[in-house]
Amino acid sequence: MESLYCDVLVIGSGLAGISAALEALLNGVSVTILSAQDASSWYAQGGIAAAFGSDDEPSLHEKDTISAGIGLCNREAVKILTNEGGETIKWLVQHGVKFDLDAETKGPALALEAAHGKARVLHAGGDDSGRNIMLALQKYMENSKEPKLKILHKTSIEYLLRDSEEAVGAVVDADGERLVIGARATILATGGYAAAYSRTTNASITTGRGILEALRVGATLVDMEFVQFHPTTFAGKGTPFLITEAIRGAGAYICNTDGVRFLFETDMRGELSPRAVVSKAIAEYLSQHQEPYVYLDTRHLNVNLIEEEFPGFMSRLKEVGIDPFKELVPISPAAHYTMGGILTDLWGQTSIKGLYAAGECARTGVHGANRLASNSLLEAAVFGRRAGKHAATHLLEQGEQVDGIGYLPRWSVPTEKSAILQANEIKEDLLQYAGVLRNEAGLKQGLDILWEDSPGNEDTRNLQELGRMITTAALLRQETRGAQVRTDFPKEDELWGNQEIRFELDSEGWPTLSTVERET
Repeated sequence: MESLYCDVLVIGSGLAGISAALEALLNGVSVTILSAQDASSWYAQGGIAAAFGSDDEPSLHEKDTISAGIGLCNREAVKILTNEGGETIKWLVQHGVKFDLDAETKGPALALEAAHGKARVLHAGGDDSGRNIMLALQKYMENSKEPKLKILHKTSIEYLLRDSEEAVGAVVDADGERLVIGARATILATGGYAAAYSRTTNASITTGRGILEALRVGATLVDMEFVQFHPTTFAGKGTPFLITEAIRGAGAYICNTDGVRFLFETDMRGELSPRAVVSKAIAEYLSQHQEPYVYLDTRHLNVNLIEEEFPGFMSRLKEVGIDPFKELVPISPAAHYTMGGILTDLWGQTSIKGLYAAGECARTGVHGANRLASNSLLEAAVFGRRAGKHAATHLLEQGEQVDGIGYLPRWSVPTEKSAILQANEIKEDLLQYAGVLRNEAGLKQGLDILWEDSPGNEDTRNLQELGRMITTAALLRQETRGAQVRTDFPKEDELWGNQEIRFELDSEGWPTLSTVERET
């Protein structure tokens, strides 16, 4: 196999990966970025939250974030996220990102989204924000002509490498060719696992591969049961697509086929309730009435406002032949964001020396049981930068040069007991048994299916392993909290508010779970 070497290997090219790479380069080390395809950052519509308004401040953003997390947030991580938000926005602007401006104040245009107490969401081109942010950063990197930067496109992780003590790089698939990349520090920015579900808003590659490979070299996974479903995902004919939460902030309603707004029966905030609350209410309504979807109603909104601020929304609906000013838009929840992932400290370090994680694949603790809207891009940039900076400064302190690589054979979970199902079957099973609404009988039935033997390849085996962790953790957590909704345990349990479920390898290479006291 061909080999190459670098100081810092960044696996993933979404906002977390690019932020980590840029910060590492700014601190003087060589960086190689692996880019499989457009990441989920490109799909983000709602923008990025930061306390910019004259009536806002980081402490208020912190309060809203902790409230949405239902008691499971790491307060120190949340404080970092919200305090560094304003400076991170300025950093993005310095690297070419252009945020939408308010016509009157000429400052950033700030939008209100669900569960935010203030208008603090910045957009870059309306509901095409993720794509425009990524295009700007991509252009900046291309124009920089940085000699210490190498970007490998169409390249994805096969497995991580480690010697007896630390991570030392990865074996990757580089457009069909196997390549060994030795690195003094490796930063995983591979996204979450929402695409392990059959109905999702995510890029197809976000099936948790990077998270699984981290586990296989000894990293710890936490909170795998917490899968956030986005309540307003198109449910008509064709592929599901996200409809930004900001459109509800602008006044859109959620209603049934008769035009009745039913969310207020669950929460006095109605359409502006946290995502987990809205998704749960919709799922329960659909189950009770045996209907496939409810509706988003924008017929009463200003036409010019919607066309100007939500061009993506208008474009996608035009493709499917719906006029949102005359017709109701069918919606239902879809797997959108995963709060669980690789356990890290406040600098992105995992339990394995030399291995970092940032963005959705990491469990920093900022989201708790339910992510606050538009905090995902902020977390990606803030903690991506922190991981890149820490990795670079640590390497410079060591003063070593890249000159070779040593590694152990791949650590993998034994396969003699592995259940191997076709990918689409696993995704359907996860949606049915470990979706928005969960209960003991369904979770056990899902686990039974996930342990059955059936022909498949490595991808389906990985999906199955991931599905077992999600389902097992959801079964163990006997309460409803945030994105974990147990219909047989409909209330929060004080005991579980102080516990987290972890997956780690045992001495034989099997993932085992344990419950430990949560750090707050």
